[in-house]
Amino acid sequence: MKVYTSYFANVRKLPEHIVPISIARYARYWKGLKYFPLAPDADTLKMPLEEYTDRFLTKLSKLSVETVILELGILSEGKDFALLCYEKPGDFCHRRLVAEWIEEKTGIKIEEYKAEKQEETKQPNLL
Repeated sequence: MKVYTSYFANVRKLPEHIVPISIARYARYWKGLKYFPLAPDADTLKMPLEEYTDRFLTKLSKLSVETVILELGILSEGKDFALLCYEKPGDFCHRRLVAEWIEEKTGIKIEEYKAEKQEETKQPNLL
């Protein structure tokens, strides 16, 4: 089972074998799987970046990474999965904090999913 991170705007680019799982606190239009233990609480979302990071890392430190991986594996039915939220790669996002926490505790490497570029189809020249 391989673990990725991604964002909602990229979800359609995920291949079928990767199960998308939201870890966002508020995903109003998301009808797929959700895993709230990895979502920041409402108060944390309102904090400046440094406080947000400290508070969220404290939250993660109280979780069992083994339990989190087990529960995510059950949600994904043992398939590869991608942890989703809103921010684009490169923007600050709690999913990267989650990925680093899992990597540090388990050694599981978690990468941001990047869709492979499709080869351009050459258009025939009609003239």
